[in-house]
Amino acid sequence: MQTEEFLRNVFLQVGNQFRNAIVSLKERDQAIAGVLEKCKYSIFYTNPLNTLKEGPFYFLGLNPAGGPEIDYKPETIEYFKTKGYDWCEYTKESWQHKNKSFPPGEAPHQKRVKAIVELLLDKLGFLDQKIEDIFCVNLYFFRSPDAAIFLRYGKENYDCWKYHQDFLNIVRPQIIVCNGNGDNFSSYSELKSYFNTKESQSLRLYGKFYLKSFVIQNSFWGRRKVLALGLPHLSYYEPKIADISAKLNSLIVNVTS
Repeated sequence: MQTEEFLRNVFLQVGNQFRNAIVSLKERDQAIAGVLEKCKYSIFYTNPLNTLKEGPFYFLGLNPAGGPEIDYKPETIEYFKTKGYDWCEYTKESWQHKNKSFPPGEAPHQKRVKAIVELLLDKLGFLDQKIEDIFCVNLYFFRSPDAAIFLRYGKENYDCWKYHQDFLNIVRPQIIVCNGNGDNFSSYSELKSYFNTKESQSLRLYGKFYLKSFVIQNSFWGRRKVLALGLPHLSYYEPKIADISAKLNSLIVNVTS
């Protein structure tokens, strides 16, 4: 019941933030206000009624993709109850890739996320858990067709860090996994800014792809060391599991030993 009450308050606050953003945007950019009003917002990739609890890691996307032509349902407690406790955007929903529709969980992006999560669970020794048990969330909640439009919403409108401070205090992760590690605007670069660090280690994967990381010392949620991992975005990066596994070993040992 405490989780439900907490989440009801989150949904209330995010809804108010969304409506205030629409009002603010209409004063300076009617077209962008119209896009946001139709795109709405989305917070969670797994069911928070199941995953908002202490867990091994925290999977972080940047913001939900979407267009104004789709009729999105609002996220509520009742919505997630109807979805089922094992609901996961990456395994239970049908996605499109290059204009092709895939069965639930079968789009390339979804399969790559699942593979990475399973690899990390294995390395951390949580063999009884699956991706459906991991807290997966967007850093920013407002939908947009692309990053350029999203940035026009204005950070004063879309900033959601206060919610993540609460989420992190509940989940208390050892590792934060960022889906996307570009220097300009990604969940990884934004996370670095929230922790006010320029530190970043880069390990080459293959081609133009790098695995990036930094260590959060004495985290505000009580962990002495937390590994922040920045993956190339899994919408286009195809992990070679043997290669990335070896590189993860050298990073994970720094926060688990």
